[in-house]
Amino acid sequence: MSTPNPLQRRIAVCSPQQDDVIQSVQVLKTAGFVPVVCNDLAAVYRSLEKQVDALVLALELLTPARLAELVRTLEQCPPGSAPNLLILTEANEDDYIRSLASTLNSLSQAIFLTRPISAITLTSTVNAVLNLHTYRQKNQQLSVQLEKARGNAMSFLPC
Repeated sequence: MSTPNPLQRRIAVCSPQQDDVIQSVQVLKTAGFVPVVCNDLAAVYRSLEKQVDALVLALELLTPARLAELVRTLEQCPPGSAPNLLILTEANEDDYIRSLASTLNSLSQAIFLTRPISAITLTSTVNAVLNLHTYRQKNQQLSVQLEKARGNAMSFLPC
């Protein structure tokens, strides 16, 4: 499988901590990605309409109400097209992370990164989730093609 051109890959970044945003944007630009800065979750949801490939979100944004809203939004994405989530956390948030992981992983791949995050960790994780996202999309397309082929083959069978 060929690696997608990172220049065409858009990554939404949203965090109330300016350091997260500044560092993430700098690292993503250096790696050749197109960062999309979102000031709040509403902007993140709008970025989904513009087909971002991954979301970098701060855990503190995901209160229970906002998590429910994020889940509803991801459920509206076509199968296999929900962007992968990179969630920035602190070291002491294990219980909440476990509950989030079980909720989000049914809709999208959620990766939790503990701050501080090195440039190589962010870059390699973004590359990995983008490769996974591409694989999922291709797999979904192949599944649709296979179902169509089965339907066509069945129409040729005598009744």
